[in-house]
Amino acid sequence: MKYLFICIGVLLAQYSYSQSIGGGLAGNIQTESLGIELRAVVPISFISITPQIAYYPFFNKVSEVYAGIGLQVPFLSFRSSHLYALGHVSYDAWLNYTESPMKDAKLHNIAGEVGLGIVSDRCLNPFAEYRYNLIFREANIRIGILIDLSCNSGAGYHSGSRSSVKCPGK
Repeated sequence: MKYLFICIGVLLAQYSYSQSIGGGLAGNIQTESLGIELRAVVPISFISITPQIAYYPFFNKVSEVYAGIGLQVPFLSFRSSHLYALGHVSYDAWLNYTESPMKDAKLHNIAGEVGLGIVSDRCLNPFAEYRYNLIFREANIRIGILIDLSCNSGAGYHSGSRSSVKCPGK
């Protein structure tokens, strides 16, 4: 696990000139759980690597922590936003698995998700995602905001590359 975070740190340091960071809310439809998440978006060529951490607190039916990495591939741009397909693999620590009626419930799990998202291409980038967990067969909706760190240079993030879009107030 610590090697995953070291690799993510090296990757972020290498591409820190064009990354976005942020967070938001995560909602699991099947378990009726609400969580919070932190993420970074690191554009590399036409794709983006997205390390993420999500926490569903103990007030939910299912309390868990996810830590993983995703891949975003933009496929449609319009105005100041773009749609993307995503894939995500993560470690899942199911914190209250002993309370589950499932016979195969366990603390340590691997989750694989696919989905679609939309994100703005400005300095403050709202995003929304729909994800489907292929292993647990459950849907997630995520909404949040990303801060484009390249806005310090006066350029915004646009579909994985630096663009000439000026940030407000620059």
